[in-house]
Amino acid sequence: MDTTERIREYAEQFGQDSFTSVIERRLKQKWNPKKLQEAMRCTYAKFPVDFRGILDEYLHNYLEKWFNHLMPRQDMRIVFISTAEDLRENAPKPNEDELSDDQIIDMFNIMMMKITRIAYEDRELRKLWAIKKGWFS
Repeated sequence: MDTTERIREYAEQFGQDSFTSVIERRLKQKWNPKKLQEAMRCTYAKFPVDFRGILDEYLHNYLEKWFNHLMPRQDMRIVFISTAEDLRENAPKPNEDELSDDQIIDMFNIMMMKITRIAYEDRELRKLWAIKKGWFS
């Protein structure tokens, strides 16, 4: 599947960051559960009301299958592009049209916010991924 220009541009924002370094940076920027919940609510609001439950269930199930033992150290650009392609191919659509790049980016961001929230609350996961929650932790 061809990756669109918008998806490639979005991927470039990650530079050389790994998956865990993106999560760690969010935690250090004080992405606490309250802030994450509000950001997720605003992102879900971009989708039709009757589609949000379907989307949430799909993303929840996707997250459970998303991880593998190599993912925490993978280049975030690769993680994003492969996830975007998978979402375009397999995610439910709010209508008969193909998902837009912005909808795919929003879906990806919702998953990253969910993972950041888990990492915020789960000390063992942070230890496993060698993520520091604060500047000195």
